[in-house]
Amino acid sequence: MRKISLFISLILLFGCEKYVGTESNPQLNINGRWKISSIVPTYESTVFSSIEVTNSEFFAVSPLKVISYDSNKILVTNDTSRLKPCFFYKRGYVWEFQYNNLTLKNDIGKILAEYNVWFKNNYYSPNDFYLEDKNTGEIIPGNFHFKQNGNGANPANELTITVPDISYDVNICDRKYSRAITQHLFVNLGR
Repeated sequence: MRKISLFISLILLFGCEKYVGTESNPQLNINGRWKISSIVPTYESTVFSSIEVTNSEFFAVSPLKVISYDSNKILVTNDTSRLKPCFFYKRGYVWEFQYNNLTLKNDIGKILAEYNVWFKNNYYSPNDFYLEDKNTGEIIPGNFHFKQNGNGANPANELTITVPDISYDVNICDRKYSRAITQHLFVNLGR
């Protein structure tokens, strides 16, 4: 009887794993297909008190064209000619992560671009990454940041990507305003 109870005690002592509850690597939780559900833009200006952007269906990190202005308000639109797909955000577009690969697709499934994803330091900033174009090898300027709601074994179903901030120069009537408008974009994606 002692041998059986000793055997069972040893099995329970060394044979069972204890769940510590540590979070898994957040980079593994973003693998899969993500669809853009909303884009939240924020604009700040050192010159104008009100900024209005005409394109409400999409947002882009691209130069701004001035449509109209007065002393306090400016109306602008994004110039999307010659724009890299990773800087164009429209509801319904798909970001598909597969470890260190990212494929961008439009709302009908056409592949727009493919990128290598390089994550920053796993210890200090595991949620920061930058992109490299697979075709040209060009490093895309700026650091992206992601936040997801997955925890441990539970996969994430919401993902927010913070796009690199950019400041724009504005030319009005032969006068240049340097860094007059700063754009912040938060891209919300869901599975």
